[in-house]
Amino acid sequence: MRTEKLGRVRTCSIDPAGFNRLEQWIRDHRSTWEKNLDRLGTFLDEEAER
Repeated sequence: MRTEKLGRVRTCSIDPAGFNRLEQWIRDHRSTWEKNLDRLGTFLDEEAER
């Protein structure tokens, strides 16, 4: 991220490459989180039935 101040105005710019890294991280971890959340959902459903 880069900021620039001219008088009372501050302009911020974000490097889009950072979003590409974030998107890759999400893709890499998505299936793990989906499995964990599915297991949690199953557990909560079973607890609700008791």
